[in-house]
Amino acid sequence: MPTPFDPSLLEVRSFRGRCAQWLVDHPGFLFAFFRAVWPNLRVCRYVLVTRRDDVEDVMSQTGAFATRVGPRLAALHPDYPNTPVFGLGSDDDGTYAEALQAASAVLELGDVPGVARIARGFVEPRLAGRTTIDAAELIRLTQADAARRYFGLDVDDAALPQFALCGLALGNYMFGVQATGSDTWRASRAAGAEISAIMRRSIAHAPAAGPNTLIGRLVASGVAAGDIEAMLTGFVAGWVGGATVAAIHALQVLLGRSRAMRAAREAAADCDDAALGRCLFEAIRFSPIFPGAFRDCIADYTIAAGTRRRCAVRSGDVVMPATHSAMFDGTRVAAPRRFDPDRPAGDSMVLGYGRHFCIGHAFGRALVVETLKPLLHRRVWQRRIDRLPPAYFGTVPLTLMVQLR
Repeated sequence: MPTPFDPSLLEVRSFRGRCAQWLVDHPGFLFAFFRAVWPNLRVCRYVLVTRRDDVEDVMSQTGAFATRVGPRLAALHPDYPNTPVFGLGSDDDGTYAEALQAASAVLELGDVPGVARIARGFVEPRLAGRTTIDAAELIRLTQADAARRYFGLDVDDAALPQFALCGLALGNYMFGVQATGSDTWRASRAAGAEISAIMRRSIAHAPAAGPNTLIGRLVASGVAAGDIEAMLTGFVAGWVGGATVAAIHALQVLLGRSRAMRAAREAAADCDDAALGRCLFEAIRFSPIFPGAFRDCIADYTIAAGTRRRCAVRSGDVVMPATHSAMFDGTRVAAPRRFDPDRPAGDSMVLGYGRHFCIGHAFGRALVVETLKPLLHRRVWQRRIDRLPPAYFGTVPLTLMVQLR
């Protein structure tokens, strides 16, 4: 019998733990030090890569470094080893191309406006008449509601908060830094099992979900139930997990930077979603979804060969190309500490780099914009007493109390 999902295992409530989590979420000064002094830092068999050139090199060398996303997703679904979507985390050209084609056929760009309306329709009524609100909870529930409606998931209102936490935990498992076998790792695996149960129930009820949902489309197309379950589990991790972290981090940056907040408010007031999207994703550059994507070294390689910062890695080493650090490397990014919504898109690695660039980026952008735009219309602000949250869930605040004017 699967272990029940226990959200408390991912909560960090002690003062020491909250301070440590804050440091993990704000590593900019440490990255700046390492870029200047020790750009490829080795600690035992772990290597932290901080320079932009080297980060891009590691993320491009698929023959030497393997991503963990595909194998971690596959581990949740051992009964479906040949599911194409597992290949979205693959470093094999053919497998990845097959997976990309399968996923692209499902996530239709024409659905983005409808998803935006779902998010906006969830947020706006919940702000009416409010002067104080827990923005972290609102953001989590908004992403979860958009996912259940668009995917066609059998999740009622009472179960929505638990589903939101499951999605966030699954995102931490897929993309985060959890050590295999840790309590947080086991809790996240249990969240994956709970989401799989939701998927199986939803697939069984597919006719009731309707033809305009992803599950309804996939069932009508004759896609095997196991493939649907595995595919949508991966989508939930990126959708509920990724979009939640992105929106919370964007709001935190805006609350702490008056210039950024002013630019975002002006874009929201002008109903300029494109400009608002640029503001929000520039904010996320300062506090990304995660600091980097771990890679397992599968063949001996020399990072930054021929330079003073060269670092030899061996098969079995674990390498973390710090995309957060790379976006602030002054040798490649102009004025990296300046908030600039109009900076070149190539400066950002918020949604990945190269082949593993987020396939759902259009949906993610719409979700973040439509979730935060109503808050910006209400001139959201935060009291000093609320700036250190009482608890973290994984890598984000469990609560984020804000004031509305």
